[in-house]
Amino acid sequence: MNSMKKGFTIIETMLVLSVTGLLSVGIMVGWSVNINRQRYDDSVNTFKSDIQQIFSDVENPTNQNDRKIACTSNTRSLSLSEGGTGGHAGTSRGTSDCILLGKFVVFEGNTLTQFDVIGRDINPQSDCVNSYGTRDACKDAIEALRATNFVIATGANGTANPPIVKNLEWRARAIPATESRGKFNFPRGFNDIDLGVQNSLNGHTVNGLMIIRSPLDGTVITMAIPVASPDSSSNQYNNSGFINNYRNAIINNSNSLILSHNRRIGFCVINGDTNVLVYGRNKVVTIGGSASSVEVAPLDGDNSRSCGALDAQGRVDIRGVL
Repeated sequence: MNSMKKGFTIIETMLVLSVTGLLSVGIMVGWSVNINRQRYDDSVNTFKSDIQQIFSDVENPTNQNDRKIACTSNTRSLSLSEGGTGGHAGTSRGTSDCILLGKFVVFEGNTLTQFDVIGRDINPQSDCVNSYGTRDACKDAIEALRATNFVIATGANGTANPPIVKNLEWRARAIPATESRGKFNFPRGFNDIDLGVQNSLNGHTVNGLMIIRSPLDGTVITMAIPVASPDSSSNQYNNSGFINNYRNAIINNSNSLILSHNRRIGFCVINGDTNVLVYGRNKVVTIGGSASSVEVAPLDGDNSRSCGALDAQGRVDIRGVL
């Protein structure tokens, strides 16, 4: 008898290889999707945590600067310089007439830049100015803040403390996603406000935050600020007149700029450099007046909020209403 060896035909072998290949591709695609989602979620959650940490730093301030700083202040203006320049010897940390009030935060693509906000150390019982132009007790937190003549530590005042620059995880980007939809609890444009300093500051996109402690009672005040960039060469950080106008514009419009738990701004977190929608849409991080009001909005259900991909002009379409 002739013995026959059993085996697979070419067709059977090709079928097995095809099915195996399809399964392998499916598994790799699934892994890739899961990895992209995990990275994206890491970016969103880290961004949220970074903002919450800034609130914590303002609520519990520590001055890490060990250089001597000359703080020159009066009832109308304030300037900072490094000790030994401009004829000012400077003073050691904790011994000057100025105090660390909080942070000015600028969101620019992949970066989050923090500048110190420094002001004159005032006596809230006597250093505010009343309607008669004479010194008096401060009536509220905003009046007390005005009396400090605060400045942002950059540009002409940048020798005080260098900015802190952080990059978002996995090259993600935070894009202002708050639109003016006629809803008072979710402002973007501040169309009735003219900061009156430069055209770049009159835009309708909020990509800055000022988080400060009131010298009156320590209350944390958070304001949404339209600002072009943290470029230290801008006039609003260098020219004394522009610096004063910028500060006064913020203070004068503070009621419209102040955020709270029910009045927030939103940032759309874009997935790295790919602009891929791993959930079919992007997530929005909303920011109110405190660390507890920094949240990742749900994609579905009550208070859901999401945003689309970037368009050709670098803008995002936001969906849902807080």
